[in-house]
Amino acid sequence: PSQSPVEDPTNPPSISPVGEPTLPPLPDLVSYGGSPPPWAYPLKLCEGDCDADSDCQPGLVCYQKDSFEEVPGCLGGLNDESQQDYCVQPVTPAVDTYTPGKLTVQKLGLLLSEGLDARIIATTGQRVLYHDGRESMETFHMNPDAGATFKDERQGNEGGWIYVSNSEVEDAQGGVGAITFDKDGNILDYKMLLKRSSMNCGGGRTPFDTWVSCEEVDAEGQLYQVDPTGQRSPQVLTLGKDGGRFESFAYDVRNRMDPKFFVTEDHEQGCLRRFTPLNPDWEQDPWSMLHGDGKVDYLFLYPSDTGEFGTYEWIDDLSRARSNAQKYYQFSEGIDVSGSELFFVCKESRQMFTLDLDRGTYTRKSTVQGLFDGGPDQIERVLEGSSEFLYFTEEGGKDAGVHARNADGHFFTIFESPVYPDETTGLSWSPDGRIMYVAYQFTGLLFSVWRRDGEPFHQTQLDVKFHHQL
Repeated sequence: PSQSPVEDPTNPPSISPVGEPTLPPLPDLVSYGGSPPPWAYPLKLCEGDCDADSDCQPGLVCYQKDSFEEVPGCLGGLNDESQQDYCVQPVTPAVDTYTPGKLTVQKLGLLLSEGLDARIIATTGQRVLYHDGRESMETFHMNPDAGATFKDERQGNEGGWIYVSNSEVEDAQGGVGAITFDKDGNILDYKMLLKRSSMNCGGGRTPFDTWVSCEEVDAEGQLYQVDPTGQRSPQVLTLGKDGGRFESFAYDVRNRMDPKFFVTEDHEQGCLRRFTPLNPDWEQDPWSMLHGDGKVDYLFLYPSDTGEFGTYEWIDDLSRARSNAQKYYQFSEGIDVSGSELFFVCKESRQMFTLDLDRGTYTRKSTVQGLFDGGPDQIERVLEGSSEFLYFTEEGGKDAGVHARNADGHFFTIFESPVYPDETTGLSWSPDGRIMYVAYQFTGLLFSVWRRDGEPFHQTQLDVKFHHQL
């Protein structure tokens, strides 16, 4: 899928105390009705209806709940129309100071870093609730996967943005959905932009603010360029027209007269493909350069004796390239370009390759000990010496969530879930960096997460996913 993290990180966090929480799943609400039977008193955790703290067991308090309101430390409040009140642990006042890695905030099944807040903005199979109280015509799509955020340049929504999200479903039931937000982050609209496609897994944004969605279907998958506004119909790319289990898309446009576009393929013979448009048009219709004539070539590695480094070239022989991929870099997934370096990760071998796009050399590194583990110099190159964090998501494993590393190579868990045994996908931010969007794919929940102090996350993102060591 799209965004990509590491392998069970073993570096100790730099902020103390952090530790690895082992919280049990949150209990469900238990209602005894408006007048609980005498034998139910004192009410236990998440039981109701209570009228006062004295109705609850010692140490618990009676939480006054409205309809469809979350109950702290309990599950089920968002689906409870009643206004019954429940016994909960005393709620600690929220702390506004953002402390990455200090997991102290429990909400909606998440364990968040101190200073963060969150809400569920969409749920698979349910209509999306708009800010004005209306609902979407379509229900939110299944299996939300790779995603990205784009500024909405349309008149009437100045300062707003659009979050696009793949739907990884088989048998022409997948596609791409989009949620439109106003300048304050309120939801205005939800609709499907691409329908009747299959297994829309990863993808990537283009340099001209469109989305490329990749189908992961044996021998038949295609790449689609999608307009986030829906004003232009989706179109199949020249790159990948021969079909494949395509995963993620990236580009290198440092030389605008010679742009390069890349796609990975999640297959044992899935070679990295590169497309160079014949006549790139940046002025009239940049969209068209992905659909016209151009050259497609394939990565071919020449490893050293150890395999940890080597040289490479791009060849036009697909059969040779597939054999080379099968030997040296099977099942490639997440890909991204930062400056003159191209990063891609291979799922089965748990390796990350870094290609120097200018020198024709590469290095290979295991992700088993963590993405960029022991390599703060590499993170420094990506972050360019800034105070930002490099964020990434996680494909399965215990307490999946969102993680980050700083320029010194220190690892932080931004949030995780002891409740959702799932894969985190679709990591992206509002254009001002103040709101994070991420989904739990198979649970079908899309979250927005923000800093309570109102400041941006100061994020950098690299699309090379963490495949958890089981």
